[in-house]
Amino acid sequence: MQLTIHVFDNGRLGGRVIPVSFARKVGSGVKVVDVLREVFVHVDLPVDAAAIFSLWCTSPLLELQLKPNQKVQSVVSQWQALLAKYTTATVEKAEDDIPLLTLRRNCFYPRTMERKLLMEQSLRLLYHEAQFNITTYRYVPERIQDYYDLAAAKACIDLGLFDPQRHTVARMKEVVVQYFTPQFIRPRLADSLVARDPRVEVTKQWLREYQRVSAMTLPMVQLYRRYLQVCWNVPTYSAVFFKGEIACPRRLRRTLLDQTDVGVRVAINQDGIHLVHEEKNETLISFALDQVSWDYAPAQREGENEFASLYLEFDGEFNGTKCKFLVEVFSRQAQLMDAMISQCVEMAEEEEQRIAQIRRNQGTEGFVERQVIHTDLKRHFGEVQQLAKYVAVQTCVAGRCYPGLPKAADLAGAATQAGEAVSGHRSTHV
Repeated sequence: MQLTIHVFDNGRLGGRVIPVSFARKVGSGVKVVDVLREVFVHVDLPVDAAAIFSLWCTSPLLELQLKPNQKVQSVVSQWQALLAKYTTATVEKAEDDIPLLTLRRNCFYPRTMERKLLMEQSLRLLYHEAQFNITTYRYVPERIQDYYDLAAAKACIDLGLFDPQRHTVARMKEVVVQYFTPQFIRPRLADSLVARDPRVEVTKQWLREYQRVSAMTLPMVQLYRRYLQVCWNVPTYSAVFFKGEIACPRRLRRTLLDQTDVGVRVAINQDGIHLVHEEKNETLISFALDQVSWDYAPAQREGENEFASLYLEFDGEFNGTKCKFLVEVFSRQAQLMDAMISQCVEMAEEEEQRIAQIRRNQGTEGFVERQVIHTDLKRHFGEVQQLAKYVAVQTCVAGRCYPGLPKAADLAGAATQAGEAVSGHRSTHV
């Protein structure tokens, strides 16, 4: 039996394909760990790279990270059933969906550990995957300068040292779309009024950054790290993305062209939960795991238009009044979201216990706070109140605002006030 494993290359999924063969008699029973062992030989990675990379089964409709002991062929053969359970795809669309086995970053690999990596081959694979996530708007840097930093590092990797004779504005503006997202270089209103090519100014700034980075003559491993360092500061880095919708309250539908719901991508990683507008690629709200309580509620009935829900409750402020916000995300993938959050919280608790034990062994007593990975994320999560108000007013988080609720109020009680039925409550305060 032969399996085909797709690897990210030059920011594209499937840019490199690795055939892996197994004896026919063991083919159907091949486990993920066996496949990874063979793939690592092809990409020149040590066996312990299994902590960094994992095998995924992906398609445009669904993405699943496989467990080490799962049988690969079993997952592939059940793909149609998985699509029916976790997506809203029609029967015709599901039948045309072909899953790919891909080598991707392990979503549970700590970012703190990744920052310490020095192995060039591992960094190269992470770099190509990060490129893909940048171009598909999964990773959206906050600063404009970040885009130029990314493009400069990529230019050094792709083109080598800056050459003023070859790398001119006239020539490089023709390939600038390969280094920036279309949204970044799209024409502004001022450009349209004076018939100005927006690529020119972007290219000029890009080439200045390219020349500056090139002058450092960094080795390839440092260029990979330079690119990844920008990505590491993006809140959704290493997140698993799920598809869902949030409801629009009736009182706001008229102001939003009668839109009844808003498509979102729910990005979940070890640092927090992030709601991203599906069409605008904007982060609507982002909070750390210890700033939110959550609950999963299965669909009440079976049916094409029946969805499970993920409830998110957090503190915020609305019109100057402190209150609780409740966001209900409708999704066939709500169960997967619940499992992902639970796993991240469990890992955070285990890490806290490990650190606490080390402190006790060293004679240090007291509670050991979980460290947020970097200051950018602290600042990002610190803006939760402002973002909560933005979401409530601009993107319609179901219009549920509960002034005066006591801090210990449980999710079920809050949902009852909103006329919703929610079963149970789970707190992620770790």
